[in-house]
Amino acid sequence: MNNDKNLIAAVAISLLVLFGYQMILNRVMPSRQEVVTVKPEQPPPAATPPERLVVDREIVQTPVAELDLDTYVISNEDVALTVNSAAAIKRVELKGFVDPETGGHTVILQAPAQVAGLLATPGLMKTATLENIESGDQWVRAVYELSPEVRLEKIVSLRPEGYGTDTRLTFTNSSENDKIVSFELTGAIGQISGGGIEARYREVFTASEKKLNRINASKLKDDYGIREPVRYAGYKGQYFSQVLVPSQTADFSFGDVAVLGDVTLGVVGVGENEVIIPAQGSVAYEATLYAGPNDVEQMAGISKEITDVLGKGFFAGVSDFLLLLLRMFYKLLRNYGLAVIALSVLINLFLAPLTVKSLSSMREMQALQPQMEKLREQHKDNPQKLNKEMMELYKKNKVNPMGGCLPLLFQMPIFFSLYKVLNSAVELRGASFLWISDLSAPDSVGIPFSLPLIGDSVHVLPLIMIAVSYLQQKKTNPAHSTDQQKKMALIMPAFLGVIFYSFPAGLVLYFLTNTLVSFGVQSVVFSKTKHGEK
Repeated sequence: MNNDKNLIAAVAISLLVLFGYQMILNRVMPSRQEVVTVKPEQPPPAATPPERLVVDREIVQTPVAELDLDTYVISNEDVALTVNSAAAIKRVELKGFVDPETGGHTVILQAPAQVAGLLATPGLMKTATLENIESGDQWVRAVYELSPEVRLEKIVSLRPEGYGTDTRLTFTNSSENDKIVSFELTGAIGQISGGGIEARYREVFTASEKKLNRINASKLKDDYGIREPVRYAGYKGQYFSQVLVPSQTADFSFGDVAVLGDVTLGVVGVGENEVIIPAQGSVAYEATLYAGPNDVEQMAGISKEITDVLGKGFFAGVSDFLLLLLRMFYKLLRNYGLAVIALSVLINLFLAPLTVKSLSSMREMQALQPQMEKLREQHKDNPQKLNKEMMELYKKNKVNPMGGCLPLLFQMPIFFSLYKVLNSAVELRGASFLWISDLSAPDSVGIPFSLPLIGDSVHVLPLIMIAVSYLQQKKTNPAHSTDQQKKMALIMPAFLGVIFYSFPAGLVLYFLTNTLVSFGVQSVVFSKTKHGEK
């Protein structure tokens, strides 16, 4: 009896150790699968090595006419996608954003015939035969014969809301031998030619497991990409982005360039080197495409990590907060021009103590200018003596020579962040204010004649800014200003006008408001110091 009890105890302990060890092992060392495999019961695979399907890996300028005859439109409240018979997205139309040029919906992609489209697998499609295709309001499902024994089912499914599109590729092998297939999946198609402010914001990027690799789109070459596990890849413009996120890390990313007349397009995506389709079995590959505005909240709905393409760190955090304030003011005022003005006033109120400190120090320094000029004349041949006398003068009058500059340093992070927000906020695109039809572009007013370098229209806001800046400079400089200071009072406003002349109207409107508010604060501070109020 005791022996039976011992035997039962030994078996129980052995089973406990066996299953407990397996559970611990699975937690500590989870298995990693690159693809999801669905494989029914089958006999042991034959000794014959797997057959590799021959795939043409060409990405662009590869018409797929035999599968490009029919199109299907799928949509939700935010976006409408045009999908062709190759189950690739040829057109992306955003319903919630007005195109300033046409007045209609914004189209962020209209792929020409030579470019296969988003979520395309053009190498596979070149040799594919379409067996069946069907569609619904938000999905397209197609089945292709890749070879007599291998079929591909491809489903493109738009999410009920937002800008996410899921795709699932299911390869099925009806033979008695394993098959191997390699493929690439297009994740972004964007313009890489052309200049202007917009060109600064065009980026191509690939996120490996270690870091986010990004370059300006103008530097894209056919050999772009990384040959290591990829978390996502895509293209970012000034206002909109396209990002492809595989459900599990892809083997590599790729880039290609298509020159189509006077337009050059970049094509970016991810790929798999070797996917084994088991004999009498199937294997599935899934990915999600984001094609929409550069909006943190919307992008985070697809994947929090893809928001890194919008920037991260301190300045990005400040930019996000300022954009939140801009949207808040818009909800109150119902006009983005007024929202920009309100944001500028609020920030000036927040920075008022620093501004007053800076202006007071500037005024104190100006009051010492006559004495400083005398010292320079007395000790012009003795720099050491001059510096000593200057420091004594500052100490005697309790003036900090850096007092006018230090407060400005604290304002710089806000200025840099505001520049980013107002230069790339999609909310300003197509927004009107007074005579300005689009706050994301320079404000233009036609004139009845043509001027050299300017043409037959002028940008009014920068001209107003020049006038206000000139008055501010004139107010800043004291009556006993040197000739150099008087010249700077003329040069600086003109310099600012040249810089801001081609900037978006929303950005110029902010700095014009900022200049006007600063001018008012300066007048008050200088008036008090003039009457001896410190």
